[in-house]
Amino acid sequence: MLAYLIATSLLIPANLWAAITPHLHSEVSMRILHGLSTLALLPLLWRLSVSQQPVALRPLLEQVQELAQSTQQRSIALQLPDSPELIANADPDRLQQVLLNLIENACKYSGPHAPVELALLPSPDELTIEVRDQGIGVPPEDQERIFERFQRATNAPAGEGSGLGLSVVRLLVEGMGGQVSLSSQLGRGSVFSLHLRPVERADHT
Repeated sequence: MLAYLIATSLLIPANLWAAITPHLHSEVSMRILHGLSTLALLPLLWRLSVSQQPVALRPLLEQVQELAQSTQQRSIALQLPDSPELIANADPDRLQQVLLNLIENACKYSGPHAPVELALLPSPDELTIEVRDQGIGVPPEDQERIFERFQRATNAPAGEGSGLGLSVVRLLVEGMGGQVSLSSQLGRGSVFSLHLRPVERADHT
């Protein structure tokens, strides 16, 4: 038990650790502590479990749209190109998790009737999936920092999230050999872009 607590204290930020330690006798606090330590380890575990394989994006995005509309109880627009089937180098399960996470954030930080869009943009060198919203936006000084663990935008409402979601998004996308980027304007919304390699490019690099 002592070794577990020492290891956990090294993984969890000091401010969270200080808030929890006076209440370690509580069963509820111990469950919270275990959850926090698990979250702190998740990026490493997920990095080790991400696969790279050919993934047909059109059916995957259609499934993500359906799941997101069901869980978020709002319409999610899907924009697909007229191109033939587009195949990316990715992990289908992890890619779905990433997109559902980004859509959940887009809905959370947007008005109930503001549009949220999912779009696929092909180019010769990469396949880009965008999640677009017209929400509160991210301050320029926060746009790189929010991809770090336990970091949130300074304008995010108090109590919203643990600050782990976007760090995990980046780790998972990088594990697929891709990249994630953000374009955002305060008060006008954000576009999170996943840049994935086409299978042909992935096979020859």
